[in-house]
Amino acid sequence: MEFIVHNYELQGLDIIWRIAFEGRKQDVVDKCVLFLNQLYERVSPNLKVIYFYLFCFFYFYLYFYFLYFYFYLFIYILFLFLFYFINCLFLKKG
Repeated sequence: MEFIVHNYELQGLDIIWRIAFEGRKQDVVDKCVLFLNQLYERVSPNLKVIYFYLFCFFYFYLYFYFLYFYFYLFIYILFLFLFYFINCLFLKKG
């Protein structure tokens, strides 16, 4: 079966996914998985470019999100350490 996917708004695609995950007959499940693999491998060049740019955008978004997350986590731990140090240094009991 030869085809090229120009748009992923396909009717019945959710049913094929459901059969692939919840099917009881192994041969039917195998055919659904094979069809889904072919569907996502045979994408038109225009769609490949769009998904490539979306992938790059989300990859860099997540990269910078976690970069800032770890930066703020580092600042938080640094302040905890400084407050602990100040507490030990200036508020010694005895």
